[in-house]
Amino acid sequence: STFVVNKADQTNQSSCLYTTDPLVGNSRFTNHIPWGGKVYYDIGTCCSQNARIQINNVTGVTNYNIWTYDAKPSTGKQLYQNGNLLQTRPNTSTYHSHATQRFRIGRNYKGDVTEVIVFRKKVNTTQRYIIDNYLSTKYDISLNQHDLYAHDNGNGIFDYDMAGIGRVSSSDAHTDAQGTGIVRILNAQDLDDNEFLLWAHENSSSDITSTQDIPSGIDYRMERIWKVSEVDDNGNAVDVGDIDMVFDLSGLGSIDTSELRLLIDTDMDGNFDDE
Repeated sequence: STFVVNKADQTNQSSCLYTTDPLVGNSRFTNHIPWGGKVYYDIGTCCSQNARIQINNVTGVTNYNIWTYDAKPSTGKQLYQNGNLLQTRPNTSTYHSHATQRFRIGRNYKGDVTEVIVFRKKVNTTQRYIIDNYLSTKYDISLNQHDLYAHDNGNGIFDYDMAGIGRVSSSDAHTDAQGTGIVRILNAQDLDDNEFLLWAHENSSSDITSTQDIPSGIDYRMERIWKVSEVDDNGNAVDVGDIDMVFDLSGLGSIDTSELRLLIDTDMDGNFDDE
């Protein structure tokens, strides 16, 4: 699986957003957004339908998009634009030249590339939803499908270090996540099919120095605040049950954890001093 966020300057340029180098026909792993008005990906031996997935006349390539690509012999190839499935093709050939080829970002490419994520295996559907939401939140790109995180718009945007857990089915889940932040959540006790829990913060300081908006009995609180979305695939509120929450405080120096308390805005009025 790969995930790309980019914006091309022109729709008719013939370019590689990423490519193996040298670019040869018998073994390649390439992404062309765009190539002469088309968008296509190749994996393995070029250029049969087993190796290629191709979309003609794709709209919006000169805007920022999230492109998600999956390839696996048993499930074929899929290409998504902002969460929307554009095409699926059966089968796939195998790329096998890791030891002799370089991986290159950009070849005759004109435009912006903001993020490229490459996995050595195909991620599951739950993970794809969560990664798409991470990129959507990070770069303010709307998803057409499976938009699960509700706190990345408006004042006080909570769109930093987003991570999530979820379950599409009993055989397709992601149940332990931390991402790039300090909050890890796992062991949801009532996580059912098509239920998700995602969280992010507003990028305030992680220093525990604030004396504002604190309830009685608390001396200081961390300035940083997190919000969560606990929803199904349609955006309806759900309850995933009790969870384990772990905070990595190793960057904050010596801390007596017996003196820490978790503040929760239970009435969701935006204040902690009434808790």
